[in-house]
Amino acid sequence: MPNDHQTEIEQLLAQAEATASRSQAPSAPRVFELRPVLAALPEESRPPCICGTCPASLWTVADGRLSCYCRVQHCLVHSPEQPTLITDCDQIHLPIE
Repeated sequence: MPNDHQTEIEQLLAQAEATASRSQAPSAPRVFELRPVLAALPEESRPPCICGTCPASLWTVADGRLSCYCRVQHCLVHSPEQPTLITDCDQIHLPIE
């Protein structure tokens, strides 16, 4: 059987949780920084695709050739041989896990 002190603590915790859930602001759109490899390149050398700010993208430069591997799709999504410019992708809109 709980004592009065324990009951009071439980009530205070319940009040704090209720206040916290009411005071949470709606989530703002996520803003990502340009991936480091792209940021190091001159602006005119950066492909204008959404992968440039996606945390799931893995950009590399090898032998002067820029490539992007998507860690979600498990494939190369941009390379000199495949200069695809992805303009939107569900991954950029999903919550960070």
